[in-house]
Amino acid sequence: MTSQHLAEPGRMTGATDNSYTPIVFVRQSLHNVLQSQTFVVDAERDGDAEAVDHFTRAQHNNIRAAETGKRLLQTRLGGAGSS
Repeated sequence: MTSQHLAEPGRMTGATDNSYTPIVFVRQSLHNVLQSQTFVVDAERDGDAEAVDHFTRAQHNNIRAAETGKRLLQTRLGGAGSS
């Protein structure tokens, strides 16, 4: 399967609505933010500074990903929206 073949709308998700993928992406990114917070708290409790750092960075990456996805979704839906 080529990357062009995978890039066709709906090929991987089964949905051809071009707003669906950004919605799922934002939702998953926000879920990951919350999950990372649980991991940060657990690592702090265990005194594992390396894990705290790792999960905190992952959490920030997911926040940025959610914001990027939100902007993409806003353009797909044709609204400027608020940040």
